[in-house]
Amino acid sequence: MKNILIPLLPEYSIQIPQEPWSLIAWFLWFTGIIYVAIKLHDQERLIDRQKLIWLAFLSVLLLVLTPFFGIYPGSQSNIPASYPPIGYLMFFAAIPWMVSGGIIGLLPAVGLAGMSGVLLSYLDTHNIFTPLILMSLALVYSWGVRQRYRTLFFRLFRFPIFGGLISVLICSGLLFIASFLSVPGSTVFKIVVSATRMPKMLFALTGMVFIGGIVSTFIGILFEKLWGGFGPLETAPGEKHLLFRILAITIPLFAVLWTALAVGFWSVTEKATRQDMVTQLTDTARMVAQGVSTFVDTGESILFEAANKPRLATASVDELTSLLGQNTTATSFFDQFGLMDRNGALLARYSLEYDAAWAGPPTESVVSELITQNELSSIKLIATDADNKAQNLNFLIRVMDVDGKNPRVLWGQTALNDHPLNIGWINSLKTLAQNGGSGQLINSSGNAIYATAPELPLGPYRGTRFATATYFEGIRQPLNCH
Repeated sequence: MKNILIPLLPEYSIQIPQEPWSLIAWFLWFTGIIYVAIKLHDQERLIDRQKLIWLAFLSVLLLVLTPFFGIYPGSQSNIPASYPPIGYLMFFAAIPWMVSGGIIGLLPAVGLAGMSGVLLSYLDTHNIFTPLILMSLALVYSWGVRQRYRTLFFRLFRFPIFGGLISVLICSGLLFIASFLSVPGSTVFKIVVSATRMPKMLFALTGMVFIGGIVSTFIGILFEKLWGGFGPLETAPGEKHLLFRILAITIPLFAVLWTALAVGFWSVTEKATRQDMVTQLTDTARMVAQGVSTFVDTGESILFEAANKPRLATASVDELTSLLGQNTTATSFFDQFGLMDRNGALLARYSLEYDAAWAGPPTESVVSELITQNELSSIKLIATDADNKAQNLNFLIRVMDVDGKNPRVLWGQTALNDHPLNIGWINSLKTLAQNGGSGQLINSSGNAIYATAPELPLGPYRGTRFATATYFEGIRQPLNCH
């Protein structure tokens, strides 16, 4: 965010996952939070007038602090149709519901966290799981600062800063699940993206809770009589039952062993997943390059055959339109044909379906270059239409009379992204884009002539080009097919 004093703009939307089981998981998660919050809520401590004032104040404060004052940890990812459940580190977003958890109660804190999550979903993350993450966090935190167990761990849990950090640690698995359910694509891709996002999401969430914990600590000192749970300290579960003592020893041990196994499994899986992604990228690049090569060779062959007709070099202007129409109808490869003189002036043109939005024939400089450099043929890219929908290729070839004089240039144009011969490799690039990737088609002159997304520029390409299908890591690069 360029300015931390403005709301998170410009999109105002909440994205709904396409997979039905993601929606089912969301409903079950939400139902579980409400059920547990009602069960843990202290029924004996009703909300009085003083707490209603606190609730109204914190509700207004939530509307002010949630959408303002935030930074994004690191560079933002560029995965189409996918947003992480936690994005910006909003410095003061956790203060209202953390203070509510200590002063008002567990249920109001969960409600305020849900409101804060809806605001962040609408203004920042566009993810329906954001409210559930904050509600889960508020549920664990509020229970922790209000419980009355007397052992060291529970005493630390009652302290707002430690309680917030412990709550983040407990809910970190839910954060990964939320990210996994939000990412479109294959299971492997979901795991890779979610694991990549986890450090930034945890940093943002921990930062919000830590700042909220500091403020809550001062609020607890100033309003000591209102803060936390009431009543005498109770015996902790581990002090009353042998089973809890055994669990207190074995659970951390199993957690360490499970973490070690998970790290080892993740390392092996990550390498295998990375290899699968590299194979998919290089195979896609190779297939696209081969498909485009076949497409170009076919166009050159058809244009060369058309240029060998002697009458194109000697026919009058009135006859040329008919001759070009015969070529267009016979081949069905090109959408339109044109014939120009050596100065680039258009002598005749025939189009199957004239579209005024299409760009015109190649410029005079392009035609002159073809003739003066004594090239037999050339393939040029022309500008797309205003909506960036028709990416058209120009095929040009010289037409000479029997004496080798008075050269003309035969021009054929076809739409790159709508041609039947290109359906295979274009669908491959679309599949890549649906899985979070992006692709550009770079010709031998170093110009991008096709892109999977409007934000990828056409024209001169400044990145690295390779002669064969190649994979490299570094700054995020679009897929380059030659």
